[in-house]
Amino acid sequence: MSRSPGRSLYDIKEVQQMAKDHGWNFILYSESQFMLSFGKLDPKQGKMRINIYCSRKTVATSLNHPKQGKTQLYRKDVKMGELRAIFINPRKHTGKGYKTK
Repeated sequence: MSRSPGRSLYDIKEVQQMAKDHGWNFILYSESQFMLSFGKLDPKQGKMRINIYCSRKTVATSLNHPKQGKTQLYRKDVKMGELRAIFINPRKHTGKGYKTK
């Protein structure tokens, strides 16, 4: 099954509400990339950001790792339940991605 790049696989309103429910602030929506971006300030981890690529079901988190410093974790084919878990704990590993430093 091929995925059309011009179509969102997530319900954007549902994702926005989920982010809000977990204390994340809306930053931007890129219509050309179907990308939603949210930010949050954590007392222990500092600034955190989640970018959600709705047409690819890919989620990228940027935060300060306690030992490795600033890192980005990309997860592919993220289901809605996994997305909710990432909003709760952005360091959550799903076994579906890769990390960059």
